[in-house]
Amino acid sequence: MKRTHESVEAVPELGVPIVESAKRAPPFDNRAHDGGGHRYLTDPLAETYILRPPDGGVISEGMLPPQEMGVRAALIEAMEAFKLNAAVGFWATALGTKRAKVASALLKDKVNALETTIGLSREHLAAARRIENSYRGEARGLIKLAMKNLAAGKD
Repeated sequence: MKRTHESVEAVPELGVPIVESAKRAPPFDNRAHDGGGHRYLTDPLAETYILRPPDGGVISEGMLPPQEMGVRAALIEAMEAFKLNAAVGFWATALGTKRAKVASALLKDKVNALETTIGLSREHLAAARRIENSYRGEARGLIKLAMKNLAAGKD
């Protein structure tokens, strides 16, 4: 069954945007401990973690600043768009198919949203630097690209 997408918003593979839910994150409490007494950071402006949060794990409310939750949410959406764009395939991209164009536009939109999120405040930028300093692979590459574009003043 062939699917076509009329707009960037119509891509069902990405589901519901999580950036909105990140805006409802509770305030950061540097005294909070995650059950076992782990503290990830003490200052929202720190550029490294005391202890790196688990990949894909559940983090108790307040353990990370709400600004970091926003950056993480924007990064997850950019990563999903990156995966979708990569799944389109070489020939579809080379031939300029509609799906390839939509996937490319979605990726650009999500990377721009990540850049915008990182540029909101010093706390957002510090969160991006923490993520960049502790992660590898595509996630780190997308954060670096967003920060580079932000520093260069690109749209």
